[in-house]
Amino acid sequence: MLDKNDMKMLREMMEATVKETVEATVKETVEATVQKAIEPLQQDICDLKEEVNGVKLHLENVTDRNISILAENHGYLVKKFNEAVEAAHNNHVNTVQTSYLIEHVANLENRMQAVEKNMAL
Repeated sequence: MLDKNDMKMLREMMEATVKETVEATVKETVEATVQKAIEPLQQDICDLKEEVNGVKLHLENVTDRNISILAENHGYLVKKFNEAVEAAHNNHVNTVQTSYLIEHVANLENRMQAVEKNMAL
């Protein structure tokens, strides 16, 4: 039969075994739970990487090309604007000269009429 010391040792051994089993079970459960929580995060990270790569490709292929086209057209438009400004300036100068000549011709006509009146007298 078992005496008190033997029973105590058996009890301690069982407690140690139960403790080790519980600790191992808790550790496995925690690891499994953490792994389950990490897997969706890893998938999200992969999805984000793909999305970032897609944005980079779009920037390289579409946006950069469109910026180049805009820059080329900007130079062309600046040239056309400068030509239009020069043409408008020339038109303004011609208008001023025409106004001056019309006034000068009217003045000469008035003087000519005055001379004709003096000769008729």
